Amino acid sequence: MRAELDALRLRNALDREVAEGLVKVEQTDGKVFVSLGAGGSFPSGSDDLTPDARAVMARIAEATRNPERTITVTGHTDNVPVSGGAFRDNIALAAGRAASVVRELVASGSVDPGRITAVSRGEFDPVADNATEEGRAQNRRIEIEISYKD
Repeated sequence: MRAELDALRLRNALDREVAEGLVKVEQTDGKVFVSLGAGGSFPSGSDDLTPDARAVMARIAEATRNPERTITVTGHTDNVPVSGGAFRDNIALAAGRAASVVRELVASGSVDPGRITAVSRGEFDPVADNATEEGRAQNRRIEIEISYKD
């Protein structure tokens, strides 16, 4: 029941982004999953959240305010090698992006820092074919999994 309520709260809080296809909110197996495309959340090759993404994170943090929740933020990339910049490879870029989301959620004051984790999957968990730009865009994402203490 908690997951259903959180999913509803998140869909309401992110109604414009969900309607525009920028954010997906799903509930399954007693967990809530929020997926955001990295393209609108970060500049290319960067782990700095855009102002729009910061606003989304604030709404996610507020909608999930409760110490009973455990949050895992997973960063994903496409398979195009990172060139130049601050990141050695896609694993490092995805880790930096997940860490940025964690920092933003914790900074909101709504998320307990002891109950949130950043994970990097880099290019190794694609949801679409990396052979096309459309597929690569789908693979560049942040996934937020919300689960609950027993």
